[in-house]
Amino acid sequence: MKNHHATVVGLEVALACILLLLSADFVHAQQLSQIDKIRLGKAIISTYPKDTAVIEVNLNKHKYVNSMVGFVHAMDAHRPLSSKIEPLKPKIWRSGTLTSQIYKRTKSFNARQILVLSDLWGYPGKDSKGERWNPPYQNYSEWEKFVEKIAIRAKNQPVIFEIWNEPDGSNFWRGTKSQLLETNVRASKVLEKILGSNVEIAGPSLERYNYNAIIEYVDYFKRAGARLTCLTWHEFRSDILLPKMSEDICRIGEAVIKPNEKIGLKEIIIGEYDSEQSQFRPGSLLAYLYYFEKGGCSGAAKACWNEPDGVNNCWNCSLDGLLNAQGETRIVWWLYKLYSESIVDRVDAESNDPRVIAFASHNYQTQILVGYCGAKEICPQSKKITVKINGLRVKPGESVSFNVKLLERDNLKACRELSTVYTGKTNWQGEVCILELPALRLFDAFAISLASSSKQKN
Repeated sequence: MKNHHATVVGLEVALACILLLLSADFVHAQQLSQIDKIRLGKAIISTYPKDTAVIEVNLNKHKYVNSMVGFVHAMDAHRPLSSKIEPLKPKIWRSGTLTSQIYKRTKSFNARQILVLSDLWGYPGKDSKGERWNPPYQNYSEWEKFVEKIAIRAKNQPVIFEIWNEPDGSNFWRGTKSQLLETNVRASKVLEKILGSNVEIAGPSLERYNYNAIIEYVDYFKRAGARLTCLTWHEFRSDILLPKMSEDICRIGEAVIKPNEKIGLKEIIIGEYDSEQSQFRPGSLLAYLYYFEKGGCSGAAKACWNEPDGVNNCWNCSLDGLLNAQGETRIVWWLYKLYSESIVDRVDAESNDPRVIAFASHNYQTQILVGYCGAKEICPQSKKITVKINGLRVKPGESVSFNVKLLERDNLKACRELSTVYTGKTNWQGEVCILELPALRLFDAFAISLASSSKQKN
């Protein structure tokens, strides 16, 4: 029995690792314990194979949520046009050297500005002037003077100070863990000294979620009596692992945020998210937004990457790729516009498949965003989706029309408006309104509008 059990466990672990490898997330697979690999493997297996999904919408159950619209760099003092930014209602703007140029613009959009101090200090290697990196731990006094100078400039300007970007990656940090922690704490103490006890300070800005590293970071701040208000890390995990994000975020909220509220710790912000592969996939982007909301994040900022033609969309004022080089809207811009519009009148929408994502809003019309994400190696290439709506204020059986617009994956062309790909009429099951949607391809999304003869607002 013992050998048989070991064999079964070994197979389960191997299968889980294979699935993780298929999802291009080998580093994350290495970090998981054996128990976590088994649990994650079973969770993944249990969702497949499925080629259908059911979404239940309750128009009577309103939800308050934080918007996850945010950007990294993404603009300069003039570009893109404000008319391309305002409809998205960004809540977070994260930058370093660009901050002095764009601060007035970010505030005009009512976005919270995150200033990354390490972007201003510099990273390993040579900078644009050919100067070599000056590690802060080689001269803490010089580092503290630098932070003080930035803090004085930022007086009376609300800013979240993020201390060091992605210190768990060799591109951004070459020192030891203790040197990193000391660098962060010294910066925090200078910021509080200059700007007072209400200053907002964020970290550790990890390249990926790491529970133990976050715990260690917070504990070091506590022992040093240093201020820390916001936990940050980046999310680039592959589609197959996106549903686990909300669990990880909730774990930090319960185990780290709540016990440390007295020292000022109050929120989680995802400083960068999505991958180079998923940046133009509406289904994947909706999954990021959904699981950040579900986990209880205060906000998030979309990452920037190289595009297929080699252009880096961090610096071309394209809103991290939502616009093309000419400033024209792409399909992913429309995705964020529709998501932003759903925030105010959000109602409950639940899917029976963790990789079929739904956001619903209801005012005079019912709007539903549906996306499908997953690993193409093991997921059905499309899903047939049924939407069940409770609380629609029409007479049961009354004809209700709906239309479906497509947000197509990996489409980088300019898009002035979304195309309607399907129109239909609802069915009824008692008092529940039923929508049968056409097949939704992996990584695509649908925008559904439901009109009725009733003009009454719920």
